[in-house]
Amino acid sequence: MATESSSKAILSLACKRKEELVVRIEGSGRIYRSSFLCIPEQLEGHFCIDNLPQGAARKYLTANKSILSARFDMHDVRYSFKATYAGMVKYNKFDALKVKIPDKIKAIQRREHFRVEPKISNPIKIKLPDGEESTAIDVSTGGASFWCKHSYPVGTVINVSINLPGEAETLKLDFEVIASDKTKESYATRKRKVGLFKIRGKFPNPSQKEIQLIQHFGHARQREVIRITT
Repeated sequence: MATESSSKAILSLACKRKEELVVRIEGSGRIYRSSFLCIPEQLEGHFCIDNLPQGAARKYLTANKSILSARFDMHDVRYSFKATYAGMVKYNKFDALKVKIPDKIKAIQRREHFRVEPKISNPIKIKLPDGEESTAIDVSTGGASFWCKHSYPVGTVINVSINLPGEAETLKLDFEVIASDKTKESYATRKRKVGLFKIRGKFPNPSQKEIQLIQHFGHARQREVIRITT
């Protein structure tokens, strides 16, 4: 189901997290990847995204005329909007695109199980069968994702120990790997952890108590995120 969200609040969080987005230049059919950068105080009503590759911005965009159609994912929600390109600016000595903040942003929940991301200062700790300790990228009653020093074949089922913030009890869950992706580096924002694997998977048979504990954490974290973005 689609809803309309507060544009500036959503974009502020996306910039803070340096989220990636897919940008299509309307009328040209050209599609590029970029990253959110910032909402500069001196550029009221605008936000900045990373420059498009191969000089595309200077070739195909006209300030205050070209329309960008964009989408991005954050907290398991797919956001989409249309906005006006307003020119080029500098961000940390890199070229960046200045874009007018749209009036509305559409949001669509993507997963049956809503995944939430923990605070960096209060992580979800995960222990793997070989003793490696990691932190979760996100978690839901249906599954989780985390960083790992090595990959796992898709379909592998491992037993993981999970410690949720604020919970004394350690959860011991079966975890079925559905994806194992090696990270790459974003050339301007440098946001990813190079050399690690992002492991994504599902919990095939969690107990009712385990579901309740994860739900309790998820609801608390969602309320916290809403307070930050409003």
